[in-house]
Amino acid sequence: MGMVRCSVREGNPASEISTARRSGRPARETYYQQAKQALEGLAVRLVNQGEARLPAEDQLSDDLGFSRPTVRSALLALQKEGKIQRLHGVGTFINRYTLGIDANVAEDRPFLDIIASMGHAASVDIVRFAEEELPGTMLERAGSPASPSAIVIDRLFRASGRPAVYSRDHVPTEHLNAPAEQLTAEHSTFAFVRRWSGHRVRYSVAAIRAITAPDFVAQALELAPSAPVLLLDHRHIDDRDRPIGVTESYINDDLLRFSVVRTGDEL
Repeated sequence: MGMVRCSVREGNPASEISTARRSGRPARETYYQQAKQALEGLAVRLVNQGEARLPAEDQLSDDLGFSRPTVRSALLALQKEGKIQRLHGVGTFINRYTLGIDANVAEDRPFLDIIASMGHAASVDIVRFAEEELPGTMLERAGSPASPSAIVIDRLFRASGRPAVYSRDHVPTEHLNAPAEQLTAEHSTFAFVRRWSGHRVRYSVAAIRAITAPDFVAQALELAPSAPVLLLDHRHIDDRDRPIGVTESYINDDLLRFSVVRTGDEL
């Protein structure tokens, strides 16, 4: 597991609310995240011992020291990622060839976590933080039919110092519970929405495309002009099942390569 650092870089002072923003991230992982990591570690150990299944929920709870509801939630997350397969009345099978995947496109995790899980020192620069008007094509997608005003946050995520991801958030101000001048960028879209809207991102729908990097992205990611990048165009849905924002993430595929686990429907 790598380290995580947050810092601030100045962008365009004329369009920024402030360049003196600093974002932090939680110092400790949540109880649920600890349980999930413990289950993944156990799965790796069992596979190395020639085992194909995880123990029952009650035994996992006793052995790992987490409550059964927490273990059940962590197991559901691992199944969603394709790392295990739970068959009613049969058991929980480990999908051994998925355990080495660090960047799973099915996981809605902050980029800092993904980069750190790959063994890099993960860091983020807040490049720009501004209040702007959303273009008409994005208003409905971002859940802002009434007002075009939005907070736009540009972040540059680094992997051991090398620029890996450039992201741009668009979160309508009508969803936020404080005026723009009081807001801070936070370390991720998830943290920003959770702190400043009173809601959380429940899930995201992402369109995935290979594109030619726009000039500002190529410059930020230190790529040649017109270099190819992977675009993840996210529409974030909150805990009320309503759109709450849009994020465009431009990824240097040489540093951060995503995989997806596709499970069969005959099990």
